[in-house]
Amino acid sequence: MKNVSNQVPYAICCGCGACANTCSKGAIRMVENREGFLVPQVDEALCVDCGLCLKACPALQDKRENDHKPDCYASQAPDNIRAISSSGGVFTPLAEAILNRGGFVCGAAFRNDWTVHHIIIDKKEDLDKLRRSKYVQSDTEDCFKRIKALLRDGKWVLFSGTPCQVAGLYTYLGKEYDTLLTVDIFCHGAPSPGVWKRYLKENYKPGTIADVNFRDKKAIGWSCSHVAITLKNGKKEVSDNYTKWFHSSVILRPSCEDCKYSKIPRPADISLGDWWSISKIDTKLNDGKGLSNVLLNSEKGKNIYASLNLSKSQRIALPDWYNNGHLRHGIKLNRERDNFFRDNMPLNTDKRTKESTLNQFDLCYVSIYYGRNYGSILVSYAGYKILQSLGFSVLALNKPKCVWERPIEEVDDVIQLAFAWRHYDHISPMYPDLVSLGKLNEFCNGFVVGSDQIFSPHLHLDTIAYLQYARTDKVKIAFGTSFGHESYLSNADRIYKNKALLQRFDHIALREIPKNIVENIFELNASQIIDPTLILPKEEFHKLANASNLNTGEPYLLTYCLDMNSKKENAIAYIAKQLNLRIVYIRNLQHMDRRYEPSLFHSERDYTPEDFCKLYQNASFVVTDSYHGSCFSIIFRRNFVSIINTERGKIRYEMFNDFGLLHRFYSSPEEVYNTKDWMEDIDFSQAENIIAEKANFAREWLSNSLSSLRKQEPSHIEQTACEDYPKKQGLRKALSKRIAYPVRDFFRSLRKMIIGK
Repeated sequence: MKNVSNQVPYAICCGCGACANTCSKGAIRMVENREGFLVPQVDEALCVDCGLCLKACPALQDKRENDHKPDCYASQAPDNIRAISSSGGVFTPLAEAILNRGGFVCGAAFRNDWTVHHIIIDKKEDLDKLRRSKYVQSDTEDCFKRIKALLRDGKWVLFSGTPCQVAGLYTYLGKEYDTLLTVDIFCHGAPSPGVWKRYLKENYKPGTIADVNFRDKKAIGWSCSHVAITLKNGKKEVSDNYTKWFHSSVILRPSCEDCKYSKIPRPADISLGDWWSISKIDTKLNDGKGLSNVLLNSEKGKNIYASLNLSKSQRIALPDWYNNGHLRHGIKLNRERDNFFRDNMPLNTDKRTKESTLNQFDLCYVSIYYGRNYGSILVSYAGYKILQSLGFSVLALNKPKCVWERPIEEVDDVIQLAFAWRHYDHISPMYPDLVSLGKLNEFCNGFVVGSDQIFSPHLHLDTIAYLQYARTDKVKIAFGTSFGHESYLSNADRIYKNKALLQRFDHIALREIPKNIVENIFELNASQIIDPTLILPKEEFHKLANASNLNTGEPYLLTYCLDMNSKKENAIAYIAKQLNLRIVYIRNLQHMDRRYEPSLFHSERDYTPEDFCKLYQNASFVVTDSYHGSCFSIIFRRNFVSIINTERGKIRYEMFNDFGLLHRFYSSPEEVYNTKDWMEDIDFSQAENIIAEKANFAREWLSNSLSSLRKQEPSHIEQTACEDYPKKQGLRKALSKRIAYPVRDFFRSLRKMIIGK
């Protein structure tokens, strides 16, 4: 039989429900599949093979005849409407314009169980049900049928939904109606309703939720980073445990990849979205309270919009770079998507430790395992495993919400988070601020900071790296950490504060010793050890590589460059040609650092850390500008060329001179043309012997440093209320305030530095 069940693959089905609405025999039902998405299920016994469902399917019949260059506006409704809306509040006056004509409005609303479906209203009092974004794909149920009946009766109808739902409505109707106004949203993608239900079930008892708001301006301002859930007991919980999976494109429908409905020309008469990045065009338009981007895609849309009473409506040329809602370029689903659904990955990163934090841990491990950099991910992994190998129970500190704040459109942490959940036994809850971090003292007997350049002032990680939240009676150790550079560029207040905090550490072992910083600025007594990735037995990284299902194929040159440019690109292509190897390119995980994309070779994907290890394991040759890219060349015994990346810290590379490998490091890409030395095979035996000796020293140093770890119940020491250290104030003025460090010896250290007593 010819029907949507056997003619429309799941990969292109958008779940709009047009097929189910059009089937007069009731042969099609929308059912939830294993990923939690609604898909059509056809009862072959009832199907008469009429083919109407195929004619109604937008995936097969989509036609868009709207404007290819729509008018674009920056718009706001009056402030009282804007305050209760997601962005600029333009949906409300649009809906009121239709209701004023005796019409009806159809949009997404919450059910009593907080799942989402489309409803039809005819009263202004019910508009609040349709306001604000719901980051869940809604069930359109029988709305298409009901809308068709209203239109046939000559009634005005406004339908609001995702672009694919609007396209589905049009293909279902099969003709234009003068009294139909459609509005599509700038859609990031359709998240799984089943995942949303699982999230609610895992975290909240039935009947305890009073309100769900994905765009609570009172809680998070004009942002879409968190969901605010208010309980019936009055408590409000604001969390990104669900929204991070949404923004990272992990829980989206397969048809969302490179969505054909999101691009211009749009299917609806009017498109609405947030005017993110409006400050690049006009800073005066952004007051931080919400601004709508309005696209008028048809004459009908222009006429209705012109009748609205808006507090702001400014026409703006839509920039070529603007891609909110994937107007210009389609989205790619996250690499971890299939793993997420296959492994039933936990939605709430707090969940694993809700019970475990009731017990004691030997150590809290402070690292940047969530950094968008393979080096950060794997050096953190190495430190965690080394601590465990010494017999300690370890709690990894989750990324606090007060660290690395950035625009939500730049967030893409899922590869790192997924890796952590696969390989870390315990991860802490996500603490919101410095005050909350003090709770770690209740169930951790010691703290170990161990993560790459975590002491660097460039990363602004003072909040967690210097352990100001750790109590006096807690063991505090730095293991394999780094300042990254030979200079410490910061203001005097910050240096004073961090100096006092570092002097509270019981033991410090740095990866490199910049004398000016260690001796002159901070006056530290620090040991030097090699990078933790070289301390962890290399068999552990081979295990990671073997866990990857990546098919690496024919022999290849692997290149991993954090800061690619044309000179590096040409040098890599030259080496590959000389060695007769194809090129496999691992691009920088940090999106904002992809300033240059090579044209001679490219990568369509972000690899998992396991894939990263497998690509190293099977490479014939490696070219990198990464410090850790060089380390992994040694770990996997790969012939390599490393271009020293001075921007990220030149002092780090001194270690390789000790290994007798500095001849494989070049100060510029052009040097590869002047020598053929890089074509010679590397004898790794000398380097491996030195590494083994230094690794034993590091493990012994760590074991001795932790020998005094207290394992008794924590004592109750008087704490000082925590506040952020005052910025841009003189030190003596700052001391007159209540500074945020829960330790008395911090003040003593400061006093000693100032007056020498």
